[in-house]
Amino acid sequence: MSYKDLYNKFNIVNELLVNRYMLTVLLTNVFNLIELTSSKERTIQKLLDKQEAKKINRLKKLEDMIDFNNFTLSNKQYQALLNEYGAEVVTTACVILDKYIEQTNKPINNPYKKLKEWAINLAMKEKLSDYTSTICQAITNIDYHDIDTIENARKYIQGTPVYLRNIDEGCKYLKEKFNL
Repeated sequence: MSYKDLYNKFNIVNELLVNRYMLTVLLTNVFNLIELTSSKERTIQKLLDKQEAKKINRLKKLEDMIDFNNFTLSNKQYQALLNEYGAEVVTTACVILDKYIEQTNKPINNPYKKLKEWAINLAMKEKLSDYTSTICQAITNIDYHDIDTIENARKYIQGTPVYLRNIDEGCKYLKEKFNL
């Protein structure tokens, strides 16, 4: 099998999605390991003097941050976003925020809050897209030959996207049948 046959554009997209999901799983597990070690460190810190405890706290703050190109976010915040909105929505929101900061050169005071807003918007768009595709699929499953009233014919035609109304066989048939 040749390279071209093995990796067409659909296989590459699938491979990228699999790699992204595997990376998310790995990062989640790394986060869990960090949480486990930090809980052990907290118990050990109680045994240390104050100066050593301060050093450990500074190092812990550095470990807890995820650095993007133009902003940083804590692991807990990122994990909370992942749990609530999913990996695809959160990574898209991170890319959007990164590009926004880069283009406007304005630092964001609270990147978590902005990411949460954009994640909500992206999740709503995704739900609306799924809902719209379900409706469109239901419309395309209707047999236009069974439509017997002019009101239903108009609804069918209006449910078809504008750019397809002159091409769609059902729209053509209904326009001729009801002289629309």
